[in-house]
Amino acid sequence: MTPSSRSFRGPFKETFVEIIWDDANRIAHETSYPDRPLFAFAKEFDWDRIKKRKDIEHRDVPERSQALVAWRIYDPPPIIFVAYCKVNGHLKIISIRYANAQERRFFYG
Repeated sequence: MTPSSRSFRGPFKETFVEIIWDDANRIAHETSYPDRPLFAFAKEFDWDRIKKRKDIEHRDVPERSQALVAWRIYDPPPIIFVAYCKVNGHLKIISIRYANAQERRFFYG
């Protein structure tokens, strides 16, 4: 089930101390989904203008969010879907994938 992108809000500026991840989770994702961007690339994303929402698939974790964010590697930039938690100023990346067509239209719309 793909949630509607209309529930994303923004643009927002996501401020943080640093971007981190759990290495076991990163390895599992990067091994299972070799066509997705690497977690380390999140440090290159434009976090100054994101669209985000609470993670509707994990409502039991209040600090967990989902965001659409641009990856400034060329123009127009690809849009990336990121699941993350923000705890004590740290952005902990949980999952990364390229945004689907509906999410891209919403981000640029």
